[in-house]
Amino acid sequence: MSWNISNRTDLNVSLEYTDDKRGVDFGLPAFGNGVVDVPRDRIANEPDDAIANKYLNVGYNLEHRFNENWKLRNAFRYSSYDYDYNVVALTLDFDETTGTQERFFASQEGQDENYALQTNLLGEFATGPINHTLLFGVDLSRNDERTVSVGDFDTPIPLDIFNPVYRRFPKPNEGTLPTIQGDEITSNRLGIYVQDQISLFDNLKLLAGLRYDTVEQKTVIPEATLFDPEPGEQTQNNDALSPRVGIVYQPIEPLSLYASYSKSFNLCGSIPRRCSASDARMSEYIHKSHNVTVLLHHLVFPAKY
Repeated sequence: MSWNISNRTDLNVSLEYTDDKRGVDFGLPAFGNGVVDVPRDRIANEPDDAIANKYLNVGYNLEHRFNENWKLRNAFRYSSYDYDYNVVALTLDFDETTGTQERFFASQEGQDENYALQTNLLGEFATGPINHTLLFGVDLSRNDERTVSVGDFDTPIPLDIFNPVYRRFPKPNEGTLPTIQGDEITSNRLGIYVQDQISLFDNLKLLAGLRYDTVEQKTVIPEATLFDPEPGEQTQNNDALSPRVGIVYQPIEPLSLYASYSKSFNLCGSIPRRCSASDARMSEYIHKSHNVTVLLHHLVFPAKY
């Protein structure tokens, strides 16, 4: 839904919701140098294995133009993804000699919620003969993730993949299966960034930017499980400065030469218990390339940092 509040202010609101249930197929096992030679509709798990999904995405984008050169943009987005497997026949090892597919009853459910708020100011101005496109912004985000996995790995439910007999083993109640993994992860992130696109000449443009990120991530393991025998909680905090520079030179109209250098900040993983805070890393990216085309080349640096 779009609303032109005034000739300088626009508001766009969006909503998406999905609710579906579908069958689960874990694929066929490898055999020799390929895949087992069975009919295409053959499955290695059970025919009634299924997963239920619910997805919600709602948010808005607001833009206000102060004048032709300066504008303020604000956006918020909330998304939620819930999934729930019924008790399924989880496939593991395959015995090529006997054609037996090892399977175990298991189930998993989870929820992932994301909140994201972003505000930035974009302006164009000149310092003498040099033109600038300046971007300054702040973004906040929060992620709540919960996962619970249960399964009985002590009681195999084998299947002859070449001559399968399905539903030979009664499915247990999900509540009777032991918990093999369960955790709750909360991440809070703040980012502040500034970027300047500088047009020195019609055929020479520079880009320079800097971003600061600080992240707090908390993991709670409520009970002892197979993969996490010690319940508890752990919090890690990380921050980093990420630079970005780029240059584009257009010696002739159909030829552009460009190079860029940037760093991005990432946590070591979603479960800090299994990594240390020092593992939080900076990933470096260097890109040099050229582009030749017979068409008119139009260069646009993205305004989003």
